[in-house]
Amino acid sequence: FEAKGSQPENCYTGNGATYTGSAATTISGRDCQQWSLDEPHQHNFNKLTSNFCRNPDNEPWPWCYTIDKNQRWERCDLQECGSFEAKGSQLSNADSSSSSSNGFWAAIGTLTIINVLLVVIIFAMYLHFVHKRRAH
Repeated sequence: FEAKGSQPENCYTGNGATYTGSAATTISGRDCQQWSLDEPHQHNFNKLTSNFCRNPDNEPWPWCYTIDKNQRWERCDLQECGSFEAKGSQLSNADSSSSSSNGFWAAIGTLTIINVLLVVIIFAMYLHFVHKRRAH
């Protein structure tokens, strides 16, 4: 549990204007550009340090300029605090009113894995049955 008043590292509150964590990757996996640099993208937020996700201009969520010259900026790979989101082995607290497409796809992925395992088990049972029948 987080102490009251502190913000978890892997999520943001509100629009993320107060996010001070060290996330530095966008939702598509791109690395963030250093805020103090104008390469590959020029901008007006050079007083910020690091390449961590921030929201200096009141966007709906934390974002960053990317080091990809073909993608100027992008939303960061962070969830709003209080949304259910399984990330690796971390599970954050949930607010049932917030939706998460990433959580949906994580569930679809889990169900797909379970279905594949069931097919493999059924096939193995079938092969065992066929082998046993031929032995008699």
